[in-house]
Amino acid sequence: GGSDWINGSGTARKVEGGYRISGRKIFTSGAAAGDVFMTGAVLDEDGAKHVLHFGAPMKAAEVRILDTWHTLGMRGTGSHDVVLDDLFVPDASVALKRKAGEWHPLFHTIATIAFPLIFAAYLGVADSACRIALDLAKKRPVTHDGRALAGRMMTELRGAELAHESMLAAAERNAPSAE
Repeated sequence: GGSDWINGSGTARKVEGGYRISGRKIFTSGAAAGDVFMTGAVLDEDGAKHVLHFGAPMKAAEVRILDTWHTLGMRGTGSHDVVLDDLFVPDASVALKRKAGEWHPLFHTIATIAFPLIFAAYLGVADSACRIALDLAKKRPVTHDGRALAGRMMTELRGAELAHESMLAAAERNAPSAE
């Protein structure tokens, strides 16, 4: 979480036995309910930038959740900002060190698992909006334009549902790859 992607965010500083991590991670879904924050930080080492991937305990004193997520319709994702303030991460807790800004095969796994979860929240919002719109439309006289709009809306929703089913099927195959 925390808007980390190819370039990474936050900073890592090498210290004896590990790293000191600082940074503000925006849009961290489920922050208030999580026990472990899977994230990364950028290490500038010998003139090259690397991203360290690690899990941070959400209950650590150096980890704070900021109450920043007030987006209408998406509040339930709990996607608050999380601040890491000089958090110590032991060497043994770094799962991966990779070049910043470059695709790594790890992202095949992350995308296979994360995107169906992310998409599900938006699909739920769309499904609810569709039901609300149809309930409101039932209170109006039936027109050709109304039927056409409802049909297009339902077609778009069904397309999104099929895409989500495909994402879940890919995750269930448990064979992450570029494809």
